[in-house]
Amino acid sequence: MSMSLKGHELGAQLEARGPALKKDWLLKKQGAGEVLESLAEDAASLGAKPVAKLAENLSHPVAAYALALLLEGAPGEAPESKEVEKLRVKKGQLITGDLHVKGTLAVESNLVVVGNLEAGRITVGEGGSLAVGGNLKARALDGDGWILVRGDVDADLVCGYYEAGEFGVAGTLRSRLAVFSNHGAAVAKNEAQHFFDLWDPSPKSKKYQELLKLVSPKAVLPEDEDADMGVLQVDFRPLLKLAEAGKPFLRE
Repeated sequence: MSMSLKGHELGAQLEARGPALKKDWLLKKQGAGEVLESLAEDAASLGAKPVAKLAENLSHPVAAYALALLLEGAPGEAPESKEVEKLRVKKGQLITGDLHVKGTLAVESNLVVVGNLEAGRITVGEGGSLAVGGNLKARALDGDGWILVRGDVDADLVCGYYEAGEFGVAGTLRSRLAVFSNHGAAVAKNEAQHFFDLWDPSPKSKKYQELLKLVSPKAVLPEDEDADMGVLQVDFRPLLKLAEAGKPFLRE
């Protein structure tokens, strides 16, 4: 059973709660006015169709996050939670409650989780947008798409790469290592043990050398090679596999 709220009803909710939503720390960072305007247009186009359909056709990637905020406590049935072994999201989905994925969650479209999200590994592709209204917990979290969380993020390893999307946390980020390579990152409260936000670093740069000495040798390429997904010699792929398996991914 999905939320019974219809598109035109969502539009009314948005009009009433818009001013409050614009104060959200992360939404403000992403340009709240433009995002909410886009969501309002999408809701109007939806008409009498159920809101669950909206996740399939959002015009703005950050609108998924605004939708998660708007649906918290919205009228409709009781929130519906979901628990699965693994999940690949190829078509927009809306989870009105919590989502628990025992293995890997791969997001290739819009995924809106109004409640909390927990998974072994979460990866968000170039065309993906993951929005979480509650907290997020995972062993490994990565992607070049959008990852936007209203609550806290607890992940052993966080990797963001390329410029297709951005990473944002309105709550607290807690991780052993969070590393971003040419990928926007906005964190309200950063409690990561090691945090790197790197944009085209020189091999001799102090921050890059610090990262190089920190990660497991299994994730470091020879000196004459650069990682396709990573930072220079630091290859995110083996790093993520180690974290996902619960194995040490740092030298310390």
